[in-house]
Amino acid sequence: MPPNPRTRLIYETPDLTEYTEEVALDVWPDVIAYGILVLPKNVKPGEQRPVVVCQHGLEGHPSEAADPRTSDGYMHHFAVKLAQEGFITFAPPNPYIGRDNFRIIQRLAHPLELSLFAFIIGQHERVLEWLSGQRYVDAKQIAFYGISYGGKTAVRVPPFVDRYAVSICTADFNEWVWKTTSVESATTFFCPNTTCMNSTPPTSSTTPNLPC
Repeated sequence: MPPNPRTRLIYETPDLTEYTEEVALDVWPDVIAYGILVLPKNVKPGEQRPVVVCQHGLEGHPSEAADPRTSDGYMHHFAVKLAQEGFITFAPPNPYIGRDNFRIIQRLAHPLELSLFAFIIGQHERVLEWLSGQRYVDAKQIAFYGISYGGKTAVRVPPFVDRYAVSICTADFNEWVWKTTSVESATTFFCPNTTCMNSTPPTSSTTPNLPC
């Protein structure tokens, strides 16, 4: 189906080098791709700039990367800072929000031989198609930069999407075995509240010998 792009300006900063607009694109019936585009003001007529697609982490939102008016948490509005350096940036959402609710999509997808990332791939294909058609974009220089759970996207999406020239996975360095099996690790997924988040992570003396 056609992308039917819709955009709206959400803020403009005369003291900085960018203005930002929201972009929505149709992907499939009732499914859209969405994101925040940060475009430097000093792009000259006929000039084309590299683009960095900036992906947030688990329970994150595009505004944490691309809207300096919001609280940024650990994202430090990196899409804005890259735009200040001259890059065009685009910060899309990913559906891994709502605690475990997004895992329902994963379970529903499995009988269809799909996964959560099958839908994310479709959204990225549509975003890249739209970005590549913009007069100010160098379509041969589009990069992906994912932080935390966005880093998982960085290793799962670009291999299946031709238009990414480079992909960067960062800050996705937790020990996955302890994160998904331990109730003692400070980074475990098994804490229903914050009571175990201050506990001491397992040490070599408490770590069992696991088979390879």
